[in-house]
Amino acid sequence: MKNKLLLCGIATAFVFTQSCQKNVTESNSSDSVGSKLKSTVSDYGNFTIQNVVGNKFINVDGFHTYNQKFDNSAKLNQYDAAGTGDLWEEWQVIYKTTVNNVKYYAIMNHHSGKVLDVPGSSTTNDLQLQQYQYNGTNAQLWELRAVGSYYYIINKGNGLAVTNLDGSTSNGTAIVQETFSSSTKQQWLFTSISNDTYRDDEVTRYFQRDNASLGSVAWDQGNTIPLTWSGNNGKVLWVTQDAWDGSKLQSNMKFNCSDFFNYNNSIIIQQSKTDWTPDDPNMTINSPMGRPNQICSNQSGTDWSWPGPGVEINDKVYIQCGEGTGQRGECFPAGCAVSNFSLVPTRHDLEHDLGLYRSEGCIHDHSSDPRVSGMERGFGI
Repeated sequence: MKNKLLLCGIATAFVFTQSCQKNVTESNSSDSVGSKLKSTVSDYGNFTIQNVVGNKFINVDGFHTYNQKFDNSAKLNQYDAAGTGDLWEEWQVIYKTTVNNVKYYAIMNHHSGKVLDVPGSSTTNDLQLQQYQYNGTNAQLWELRAVGSYYYIINKGNGLAVTNLDGSTSNGTAIVQETFSSSTKQQWLFTSISNDTYRDDEVTRYFQRDNASLGSVAWDQGNTIPLTWSGNNGKVLWVTQDAWDGSKLQSNMKFNCSDFFNYNNSIIIQQSKTDWTPDDPNMTINSPMGRPNQICSNQSGTDWSWPGPGVEINDKVYIQCGEGTGQRGECFPAGCAVSNFSLVPTRHDLEHDLGLYRSEGCIHDHSSDPRVSGMERGFGI
């Protein structure tokens, strides 16, 4: 059974089941810096970064249950070692450039895909550092200057060093920038870790659809159909199931805990497979249900329509679509064939261990959508 209730403020395109609770301590343990050996930083590698005097790790602050650790401008602090699979204390070091024989790196968080950043390229001492989407500015480029078993992390733009504020040993202490002083509070142990999954921030940023006018901004299932036919070559259809509309976003770009989805499916038309700017609107239809953003309308006797995988074959696109009633999903799998990107009805009967399934198609009304050359909108019976 699908869980259709959106819980506790989801702002990105993929819906995560969450609870209305405060953040919890990731771990109560910490490993002694003195017991570890220095890992040599090469042009590319994955590390935890631990302060010598604080004995704790650079961590992205925020409630992970509210997705705050994904956010631009999320602040950095120090914390005990995170639990297994908690990626907000894992960092990828990526070589970017050499200037006057000094190598500079971007330092990317595995959890968010965002990088260590000086807010506003500021030169202010004791300013807390943050994560931010990569933009290639000097505020995000860092010299890793070796000293014995440790490194100083020095910003290319302002020459200030990453510092554990006041040399604290407390969880939650801000990671700031200060004038370079060779102090142990500015010394960091880079410990190599195994290659791990990380978030591709440039791509996933496409789903941070915070504009209320764009239509669907979050959903519980998504499939892609790359297009190659004629004028649609290079475009991508993003086909979703139950979707939440941007008009329901609050001022903090989150949904209310009690918000329910607004329609059973939607299609976003990515105008170019290489452009990940999150500004492509939904396809819309003349809906018999009064849901212009729901492309496959619910058939008579059903409560929902959930499209799934699809494929383009020559000048046609075929999309599988499940239909059914109730939360358990007494399902009628449907198939839609898109000819010249106009939906053509298909029908067949299938036997299944849960009973007789019905397959229905959709009919177009020739109301053209200029965003896709030749594609018709107005799907539905």
